Amino acid sequence: MSPEVPKVKAPKVKRVKTTTSKAVYVLLGLIVVLLGVVLVMLFGSPLFDTQPRTDLERDYQQLVQGLRDNPDNPAILMTLAEVEYLMGKKADAFDHAARAAEVATSSAGIPMRYSQLLLQEERYDEALEWIDKDIELREEHKSAEPKFIKSQILWATGEREEAIDLLGRALEIGYVAADMRIIYAEWLAEEGRDEEAIEQYRRALRMLPGDERAIKGLEALGETYEETDTVDPHSAP
Repeated sequence: MSPEVPKVKAPKVKRVKTTTSKAVYVLLGLIVVLLGVVLVMLFGSPLFDTQPRTDLERDYQQLVQGLRDNPDNPAILMTLAEVEYLMGKKADAFDHAARAAEVATSSAGIPMRYSQLLLQEERYDEALEWIDKDIELREEHKSAEPKFIKSQILWATGEREEAIDLLGRALEIGYVAADMRIIYAEWLAEEGRDEEAIEQYRRALRMLPGDERAIKGLEALGETYEETDTVDPHSAP
C-alpha cells in the first residue's frame, strides 16, 4: 500500500490593491479647479470680451467702425480723437485730430476742436494757429466760441490785456455764456479791475443764481450775494 501523499493547498490568489492615495485625488481635483479658473480668466477677460463696459467704450467702438466705412470723414475723425483723448489714447487722438483738420480744409468747427485739444496739452503755438484758421473760416458769421478759446490761449501765454479785450468782445456776441462771463470776471479781478469784475459776476449770477464760483469771486472782492430772479437768456443784457 503506497504511502498517502499529503495534500498541498493551492496558494490563494490575492487581489492587488491600488496604491492611489487620497492625496492623488486631491491633487487631481485641484488641477481641474485650476483649469476652470484659467478658462474663466481667459474667456472672461477683456482679451475675449468684445462688449463695451462703459458708454465711452461703446462710443469708441462705434466711431472706429464708422471710420472704417468713412476713412476721410472729418467729423468722425475729430469725434474719435476727442473720445480717444478722454480714454488716455493721446497719440491716437492727435493723429486722428490732425488728419481731421487736414481733410476739413474749408469747414469751420474742426480747426477749433483741434485747437481745444492742443490747448489742453499746452501746445499754445499750434493751438493759436488752428483757432485763427477757424476764425478766418467764420469771417462772415458772428461766432463767440472760437474767440472764447483764443482768449484762453492768449491768457495762458501771458497776453492778458489782449485776452481780456477779446473775451469781452466775444461776450457781446455770446452774452448768455455765463460760465465764460465768470472767467471774464476772474481775469478782471486778477488785473485789479474790481468794479468791472463785480459787475460781471453779478451779471453771471442773474443767469446762474447761486453759482458757487461766482459767489466766492464776489466775496473775495468784499461783496455779498443776494439771490435775484433769473433773466431770459435770449434777451439782450
